Amino acid sequence: MFGVLVRLFALAATQALVAITVIGLGLGVRRLFGTPTTSVRDLLVAFWVGLAVAFLLTLVWNFGFPVNGIPLTLVAAGGAAGLLASRRALKTIASEETWWRSPAVVAGALLLWLWIANQARGPITNWDSGLYHLQGVAWAEQHKVVPGLANLFGPLGFNNGSLLWDALLDGGPLRGRGSHLANAIPIQMLALLGLAGLARARKVSGAARSQALFDAVCLVPAITWALEDWVTSFATDVPTGGAVLLAAVELHALLLDADEPSPGAAARRGYRLVTIGTLLTLAVCFKVSSAVFAATGLGLALGAFLVRPASPPLRRKALAWLAGAVLVVGGTWVGRGIVLSGYPLFPGSWLPFPVEWRVPSDHAAGEFAFAANSSKASTENAAVIVDGAGVPAWFPDWWTDSAMAEIFLMVVPAAFAVAAGLVWFVRRARRGGPDPTPQCWWLLAPLAASILVWFFVAPEPRYASPLFWATMATCWVGVVRMAPPEQANQAARALGLGVLLLTLSQPLLDPLLSTSRAEAGESILTRVVRRNLRYPDDKAWPSPKIHSSAVRQYQTDGGLTLTVPADRCWSRPLPCTPNPAKNLRLRVPGRLDGGFVIDGPWRMENWPANRPEFARLWFLHTHRDSANTSR
Repeated sequence: MFGVLVRLFALAATQALVAITVIGLGLGVRRLFGTPTTSVRDLLVAFWVGLAVAFLLTLVWNFGFPVNGIPLTLVAAGGAAGLLASRRALKTIASEETWWRSPAVVAGALLLWLWIANQARGPITNWDSGLYHLQGVAWAEQHKVVPGLANLFGPLGFNNGSLLWDALLDGGPLRGRGSHLANAIPIQMLALLGLAGLARARKVSGAARSQALFDAVCLVPAITWALEDWVTSFATDVPTGGAVLLAAVELHALLLDADEPSPGAAARRGYRLVTIGTLLTLAVCFKVSSAVFAATGLGLALGAFLVRPASPPLRRKALAWLAGAVLVVGGTWVGRGIVLSGYPLFPGSWLPFPVEWRVPSDHAAGEFAFAANSSKASTENAAVIVDGAGVPAWFPDWWTDSAMAEIFLMVVPAAFAVAAGLVWFVRRARRGGPDPTPQCWWLLAPLAASILVWFFVAPEPRYASPLFWATMATCWVGVVRMAPPEQANQAARALGLGVLLLTLSQPLLDPLLSTSRAEAGESILTRVVRRNLRYPDDKAWPSPKIHSSAVRQYQTDGGLTLTVPADRCWSRPLPCTPNPAKNLRLRVPGRLDGGFVIDGPWRMENWPANRPEFARLWFLHTHRDSANTSR
């Protein structure tokens, strides 16, 4: 037991050290902009800005070199410099903000951190990590960005930027340990923001309390994600979801203090605009599924900033920083996507570039169709794939297999958002108090637009989980704001208690709602303990769990030897793909980093892996469309 605790504290300390370093990067950016750091909350938000800086550095580095210990060293140096430059502000926060010194808050923060660290102790079991995340990290660690990598295996061309963050933490002195850090740390920081919001809501009032309650809601999805197998993997949903949720949090804060007349309020709004733009750009770079909220949310943030008074120099400065963040981070990431596939937003086939390694358009269309149908749980539904049937054809299977599989991802926040709407209508009908900050309801516009597009295009619940939690927070905080003065404290306490109960219920309910066949005969107590307290082996850093499957060597017509597994590559040697093609070759003979090219049409075998029925139906659909066109 002593050894287990030592290893747990070693992991938790490593996570804390990385988090503090990234916070230092974010504080450095804040200081360069000229906005003072005044609160613990500023530190927690600075982590996400620092994450964007670390990602950009790694992104640029990978254009010329493999991701090794050097970019990690640069990140550490930058973080240390940011902390050193902000030392006076940190001392002021420590002496003036007293709410965080409460024994209950300190104990809660330590328990949260250790519990999530313990959840991150296990091996990688996530399906997509075995399918392509581990391979994407390995390519980044062993080679500079490879032209036409999508020709080897489609998902490697999705350009999920979070895999570079994973590779950054998996290199240097932390080699082989990235899966215990990369997703756990963002979850821990999200949980701390939620806990801080709960604690602050008891000490403040008015607009400050509204924002604290909104922050508090972040605690619930943080626990949800920690109970998923994402926490021990390189799953892209965690960093993407965290960036989306934090952007919504900051957008709410921007709307909330839009009329704040205090000195420095305009500068604070300017920096908040830059933060929102940076986070939304980061979210898109991590996963393209966040693009709709990024576009609409950024439009709302710009409007909220521009309609409020600000000096011309400050306005120019904020807009220049915003444009720089979006264009530099986003533009560099788009360039990487073109190198990987020949398209800016693969598997989208828009704006193809005339490069030798460009993926065949049929391949791009197939990957897009498979992603959309997988999200609808319709990969074997001929009515949807072949005939293009609408919502009634796929909704029942989607609701059963996806929506209800993990209810805290979507169903629970959606239900509570609807409940808030009902309370709001009842209160309005009874002539409840006016909303002191009605502009905050505008946040529902980008959230609703994003959820609507998500539902019809790719309704995978995990893609929209942060959108639903942000919607729930917007609705309930709005209801609390409208409470009559004599009921305001009671309404705020009720919402805080509700958030706390939702948070604490998950570790108890999750083992009961997602019991596997192997656990069916166990007692309720055993299942709860097993899910919440990992009993790892004597290895301090468990390795990825590679499921046994047949592996064969495959020779292409161009003489390239591939490792081909029966299902997923996991961490098998490069180059590995479950979808080989005879007409695949190296651009530069003998050099993997020279890239991959397809000679002739798309001829991948066993595509998509383990979904032969989808391939048959999709090819039937595309050939039928071709035949109709020719006629």
